Amino acid sequence: MECENKTAHESFISLLLRLQKEGSMPILLTNETITALMFDMLGAGSDTSSTTLNWAMTELIRSMAAMARAQAEVREAFKGKSIITEDDLAKSRISYLKLVFKETLRPHPTSPLLIPCQCRETCQVMGYDIPKGTAMFVNVWAIGRDPLYWNDSKELKPERFETKNLDFRGTNFEFIPFGAGRRM
Repeated sequence: MECENKTAHESFISLLLRLQKEGSMPILLTNETITALMFDMLGAGSDTSSTTLNWAMTELIRSMAAMARAQAEVREAFKGKSIITEDDLAKSRISYLKLVFKETLRPHPTSPLLIPCQCRETCQVMGYDIPKGTAMFVNVWAIGRDPLYWNDSKELKPERFETKNLDFRGTNFEFIPFGAGRRM
């Protein structure tokens, strides 16, 4: 029981260092491997967030009306607060700002192409024969800008998500910034 409790609160890096010391992994965990894993974890988490924030700010600067509405909402939600905590964010009513981020991810997904998947059986898509084993790439960047699905696709319009109940989970194929499928 003591061992279980000890590892329950173990950090990722502590776990890697412990496994390195034990030598119980099927691969050799060198310091270089651990460093690369940590860079991957930190980079994947922070790079995508900072890129999305940069695009959101860029789009808001281009659309002063959206900027003014987002600013007014944030100022009202956090009126009188000089420091905003995660708890404050969780309790706040910043629905328009959430729409801004959805709308930002539409033309500026964190990755323009999804991880390729392999066709499990021969099929036909829009008249094209796709043999079994074909690597399939989904161009999320193009989908998010396609005027067939998005009116004024080059314009920042967070309001479009007020009436479209689209989420990030990949159930609506016109909006799949993080992919779709069973693992979503």
